[in-house]
Amino acid sequence: IKTDVRIIVATNRNLEEMVKDGVFREDLYYRINVVSIDIPDLRERKEDIPLLIRHFMVENQKKHGITKEISKAAIQRMCEYNWTGNVRELQNIVEMLIVTARTSVIDTEHLPEKINIQSNNGIGIVTINKMASLKEALEETEKKLIKRALEEGGNHKDASELLGVDRSTITKKVKKYFP
Repeated sequence: IKTDVRIIVATNRNLEEMVKDGVFREDLYYRINVVSIDIPDLRERKEDIPLLIRHFMVENQKKHGITKEISKAAIQRMCEYNWTGNVRELQNIVEMLIVTARTSVIDTEHLPEKINIQSNNGIGIVTINKMASLKEALEETEKKLIKRALEEGGNHKDASELLGVDRSTITKKVKKYFP
């Protein structure tokens, strides 16, 4: 019987390393490794978190017949969290929030303690997701601080006051990081 089959395989392991270590069959690896798609961890693509939260909110509101909103502060706090369980962890937490929050608006007080503890309002916390040069790490931290100061302050003058630097410094850094 002639068949046309396509097999899709997903793993969170490095199969190439496993082949080198002799733990995974080389012939099987080359049979399944035709098109490889590497999806980075959720903590490496934080810009996706608000979109995923909104998607899971809609999905779970339909599933449970409950209408709720989520505050910007709660979304921000969730963006600061280091999602070790990736998208499944986020999906489960959103469902838990829909079901357990007793108000129509989900806010930071409804978030699990582990999210509130880790993010600590984002103040004084630096999360290291991957190894980088010191220069890259400092620039990334500086960029995040300036972005947050601009969001909270609303303009270059207020952002410079929040960060304790001259206004011209903020102007130069904004041109550098946000062209």
